[in-house]
Amino acid sequence: MKSTYFFCILFLLLSSSVTFVYSQEPIVFSASDIPNDTSITWTQKLYKGESISVDLGSAGENQVWDFTGYDLPITEHWEALALNEAPYGDRYPNVSIVFKVTTEGQDTVVYNYLKLTDTQYFEMGQVKRVGSKDTQVATPADVQAKVTFPVTYGTQGWMTVSRWAASVEFGGFPINATLVDTAIHTIDAWGTVKTPLGDLPCLRVKQIHRSQADLGVPGFEIPIDNDIIYSWISPGFGFVVDVYSQQMEVNENFTEARQISVMSSFNGITNSVAMLEQPLRIHQFDLEQNYPNPFNPSTKIAYELHKQTLVILRIFNQTGQLVETLVSEYQQPGRYAVDWNAANLPSGHYYYQLETLSQRMTRQAILIK
Repeated sequence: MKSTYFFCILFLLLSSSVTFVYSQEPIVFSASDIPNDTSITWTQKLYKGESISVDLGSAGENQVWDFTGYDLPITEHWEALALNEAPYGDRYPNVSIVFKVTTEGQDTVVYNYLKLTDTQYFEMGQVKRVGSKDTQVATPADVQAKVTFPVTYGTQGWMTVSRWAASVEFGGFPINATLVDTAIHTIDAWGTVKTPLGDLPCLRVKQIHRSQADLGVPGFEIPIDNDIIYSWISPGFGFVVDVYSQQMEVNENFTEARQISVMSSFNGITNSVAMLEQPLRIHQFDLEQNYPNPFNPSTKIAYELHKQTLVILRIFNQTGQLVETLVSEYQQPGRYAVDWNAANLPSGHYYYQLETLSQRMTRQAILIK
């Protein structure tokens, strides 16, 4: 028994050189899995151009996609802002968060205005700024929820049609138009996506996408996008990979794309394992590493609250499924320790998540039997 335990520990210590593939069952993606805190930043590596060869893999269950070997020369930086930190805040009164996007070597800034509720996700508008000049300002006219949560593999496909009132440049002149965005969404696969952050459990979302600028005159609609988009979404990270087909593409298994974006860092961290292992110190609580870890069959999870708040402590398996809720109540400031008994669970990687009214943190626990 001791020998078996020793070799399990040895395997875990060497696992950084081993490809770990998530499996078992598809994740369930909820609103809380979209990063929406104003302390969040991340970096994406991109290709935007005429054509780049891509391997979309296959639809279906327990697939593996690898996006670690692409030459992506463009770097985008994403930063979450409060509404009062972004331009035109008065035009977006119902927005939850704004993502500011800058591109290295370019004088362009894009602000994406989002609304996120417990069950829905809305794209409310966008401002594009080149230097000191705003080249597009789109505000909501009739915006449908982009996603209604929760979603998973097997969720019925859905269609969205949204309209924004916009001032856009056409031929160097500003014009008023209505931007119309139509998309059919399908979650057509689940599995593991390999990225610079590591191997992440994910769902693949297929989007048949059409957008145009309606100038209000019959026959004067200007096509903007007419393409197929695949997105890989992972809990806690949101959209980690996006692949855009060529314009007017009709083959859903296309092999040439005009754009790829891959998340390469999150909050300054370039590896998902490092993110789990870093010391966690935030405003509302400290979440400690469980002890012992690895464990069998019981371990202790300790945390310290700095203010009175609602506390939810949950356990998830490696596919993102909820296993158990250990705490769900209002608690006073102080240090708490909770025992978790996993006697009825199989060996594997688990994640314990502490969530308050405004913060959420996750750490990893390893069960070895």
